[in-house]
Amino acid sequence: FLFNTMQTIQYLIPLSPKVAQTVIQQLSQMLRYSLRTASHTVKLAEELSYIEQYVAIQNIRFDDMIQLYIDATEGVQHQTIGKMMLQPLVENAIKHGRDSEPLKITIRIRLTKRKLHILVHDNGIGMSPSHLEHVRQSLHHDVFDTTHLGLNHLHNRAMIQYGTYARLHIFSRSQQGTLMCYQIPLV
Repeated sequence: FLFNTMQTIQYLIPLSPKVAQTVIQQLSQMLRYSLRTASHTVKLAEELSYIEQYVAIQNIRFDDMIQLYIDATEGVQHQTIGKMMLQPLVENAIKHGRDSEPLKITIRIRLTKRKLHILVHDNGIGMSPSHLEHVRQSLHHDVFDTTHLGLNHLHNRAMIQYGTYARLHIFSRSQQGTLMCYQIPLV
C-alpha cells in the first residue's frame, strides 16, 4: 500500500499538485494513526476515519471506482476495537474483489449485549467454492496463505486479543461478491 501510494503521489505531482498534496496529507494522517503506539485499541470512530482515508487514497489510484458505505448503529462509534482491525477486511475487498465495474463496499456495524458485529460486504467478483474453502482453511493453519496474509494476521491478532470469543466468517459466491462477518466481544 505504501509503495503504491508513493508512486501515485509521484505520478500526480506534475499533473495535479493539489491532488498530490491531498494524498500526502491523508497518507501522513494514516501513518500517524498506524504508528501511534500509546494503545493497541482505539475508538471505532477513529478506525472508521482511517478506513475512509484509506479508501479515498485507493480511489485516486483506481479512478473513483470504489464506493464506501458505512452503516453503524447509534452509539457504536464509542466502542473500542483493536487498531487496524478493519483495514485488512476492506483491503481484501479492494484487492480481490475489483474488476472493471465499480466496487461497492458496505461496512455494517451492530452492537448486541456482549458483542460487536462488523460485516464487510462487497459486490465484487467473489470466490469459487473451492477458493472460499481454501481461504477459510488457511485461517486455521500456522502456514499462511500469502494471497490473504492480511486476513491471516487479522484472525491471529483477534485470537490473541479476544481469545475464542472472536469470530471471522467468510461467505462468497463467484460473481456475486464476498461477505466477511467479524464478531468480537465488548471490551
